[in-house]
Amino acid sequence: MALADKLVMSDETAKGLVNGIKVGGFWGRVGVYLMLYVPIALVFIFILLMQTSPKNIPFSGNADVNFFGVIFLVFLPFLLVELGVRSWRQKNGLSVYKNIAEELRQRAVDVQVAREEKARGKMGGVGSVKDLDYWFGMLEKGAITKEEYEKKKIELL
Repeated sequence: MALADKLVMSDETAKGLVNGIKVGGFWGRVGVYLMLYVPIALVFIFILLMQTSPKNIPFSGNADVNFFGVIFLVFLPFLLVELGVRSWRQKNGLSVYKNIAEELRQRAVDVQVAREEKARGKMGGVGSVKDLDYWFGMLEKGAITKEEYEKKKIELL
């Protein structure tokens, strides 16, 4: 079974992922996570710090617990996305840490070529003929030359 057959995704997914976060290298993904995480975390931290009265501290009533809890809750979606990316890459036999755009493009091409060959085989095109009698019949009809017939004969035998 070819590697392209093992890839667990559709054509649309392949096209979308070639430019998505699942394709980038580890440090590139970390950079994106930080760019998204820091502003969101700062907003929540600002809200927590704006509580002037210790009696009105939301959630647990303890500012330290709230601080670390909010940091964790804001980070949790990014952690889950990274775990999903790693799981998807491992399931498809791809590197967890490096940029995989070229590999995905190559796999998409491999899948397309396999589909075209399969379609050519179902249509009975010249590329799928494996019978020497077919080529002998073509020689008798004059559709191919003796040299072409001998080449096919050697190729098939």
